[in-house]
Amino acid sequence: MIGAPPGEPALITTRPSRRSNTSVGLMLERGRLPGCTRLAIGRPCVSAGASIDNFHRASGSIRLRYFGPRALTQDNSVQSHPTTLVNLDGEIIGINTAIYTQSYGYQGVGFALPSNTIAQVYNQLIGPEHRVARGSIGVEFNAQPNPSVLRVYGIKNGVIISNVIANGPAQKAGLKTGDAIISVDGKEVKTGDELVGEISQRKPGSNIKLGYIREGKHGDANVVVEDRMKLFGSRLGLADEEPEEDAAPKQTRLGITVRDISPEVATRLGIAAGKGVQVTDVKPDSFGDSIQIGRGDVILEINKQPVTDSAAFEKLQAQLKSGQDVVLLVRPRGSTKDQGPVFLAGVLP
Repeated sequence: MIGAPPGEPALITTRPSRRSNTSVGLMLERGRLPGCTRLAIGRPCVSAGASIDNFHRASGSIRLRYFGPRALTQDNSVQSHPTTLVNLDGEIIGINTAIYTQSYGYQGVGFALPSNTIAQVYNQLIGPEHRVARGSIGVEFNAQPNPSVLRVYGIKNGVIISNVIANGPAQKAGLKTGDAIISVDGKEVKTGDELVGEISQRKPGSNIKLGYIREGKHGDANVVVEDRMKLFGSRLGLADEEPEEDAAPKQTRLGITVRDISPEVATRLGIAAGKGVQVTDVKPDSFGDSIQIGRGDVILEINKQPVTDSAAFEKLQAQLKSGQDVVLLVRPRGSTKDQGPVFLAGVLP
C-alpha cells in the first residue's frame, strides 16, 4: 500500500506473473455520454449495461458522498469487489467500486471511479510524496442548488457561499458569506459539483482567479489553493494525521509512530487530557500493519497499561518481547464520542 487517500480508494502493488501481459488502453474522459454501452469485467461474469451518469444527481437518496460528483453510474451487474469498466473499444473508462442495491446482491446501480480520477490518483501516488492532495479554497455551500436561494441573492447561476473557513484561502482573498462564485480562471461554474471538480484537481499552492457576484456587482479574487485535508480533515478525524514537519519519526518495535493528542482531537473524541496518543505512521509489513492499525487512530492502552503520552508509549512498547501477545485498546480514526474503543491484537514477531 503506497497511499489510501480519503475519497479515492487506491492500492498500488506489483506482483511477478507467469502469464504474458497484454496492454489495455486507459481512455481519459472527453465528456460523459449518458446512455452509451459499457462492459463490467470481473468474476464471475462479464456484464453489459448502459451509462446513467445523471442518476445520482436526480436521486439524492442514494447520492454517494464517498465518490462525490465524479462517480460514473451504470445499470451493469457489478461485483462487490473492484472490477474493470470498459467501453466497446476495449478501453478502460473506470473501476467499479461500489453498488447501491436493495437486494444485497449484484442487482442495482453500480458506481465507478472514472478514468481521469484513476490517472490523477495513480500519478500522485507514485510521485515523490506518495499521497493524494486535493485542492480547496475553504468555502462551504449547499450540495443541491435551491431556486429560492438563487432568487433571494439575485443570481441565475453560480455557487453561493454559505460559510467561509476562518484563515482559509477564500477568506484571505476577501470572499464572504453570500458571495456567488460564477467562474474559475474564466471558466463558468453553475453548480457546486462543477466548482468542486475545478478546484479539487488543482495542486495545493497554485493560484486561481475566481469570478464572483456580491450585492449584484461583479468582482474577481486571486486565491491560493490549499490542501483540502488540512482545511476540512478535522471533521473526519484526519487533519491531525500528518506529523509535524520538524518531527523526526522514531522506529518502534510495533512499527508505529505516534504523537501526543492535540486538544481539538481530544475534545472531539471526548478523551480526557493526558490520555492516549495518535498514530501518525505505520511501517509496512510491521506488527502494527498486521493488526490493521491506521494513521489517525488513537491508542489508549497497551496490554491493559494506560498510554498517557508519547513518552509512555515509547516506554511500554520498549518492554515488549518477541512472541508476546500484544493487545492495543484503540479509538479508530473518525470515531465520535458515542463510539467506543476497539481491541487490536496479535503476537509480536
